[in-house]
Amino acid sequence: MATPRELMALFHIRRSIKDFEDHSSPFYSTCVKDDDMYEWTATITGTKNTPYEGGVFSLGIHFDPGFLLKAPRMHFNTPIFHPNVSPEGKIFHPMLEKDMVREDAADMFHCERVCFDEHARRWIQLHAMA
Repeated sequence: MATPRELMALFHIRRSIKDFEDHSSPFYSTCVKDDDMYEWTATITGTKNTPYEGGVFSLGIHFDPGFLLKAPRMHFNTPIFHPNVSPEGKIFHPMLEKDMVREDAADMFHCERVCFDEHARRWIQLHAMA
């Protein structure tokens, strides 16, 4: 039997699914994985005029039964070279994780931007081309 907190989380998760269905985008898509409302998969495409242009990235999203009080856990399934994504795909974001950054990518981004862009494009060619 689901607790009131779990029922409220499921209500908001279902509402989010409907919002995604009602406002589809050519830049991202999402769906429930294996009929488990707490597990989603998402696909995003690289933004035009960035090193990620042309890339297609798969992400996993896990909602906790206490979703309203806990942010979902997200990770990239597709390897990506980005200052806010670990080599294992963990996303570093203040809403998801605190005080983390992929230092090699961040240093390259800030100090050697052309090199960073070329390196990120190589990763796209190796791992994320549609």
